[in-house]
Amino acid sequence: MAKTARFDGSAFFAVTTGSIHACAIRVNGTLACWGDNAHDETDAPTGTYKDLAVGYYHDCAIATDGAMTCWPRTPDGVEWADTGS
Repeated sequence: MAKTARFDGSAFFAVTTGSIHACAIRVNGTLACWGDNAHDETDAPTGTYKDLAVGYYHDCAIATDGAMTCWPRTPDGVEWADTGS
């Protein structure tokens, strides 16, 4: 049986933490982040997501359509390929 966590009135199915902030995916697929926001790490994008990773200065998530997005900036060393590459 799958378990859900509750925080601030929302239910979550995935939670991941970094050194100074954390993010989670709500059961409806939207994101929530909290903690230190010195570099806008907790300003999660809108949309629906199925997977999530939290870094020190950035976070990345895979949307339900398979697209990946990172915020507040692309991680160092990452070069985005054109769609379909």
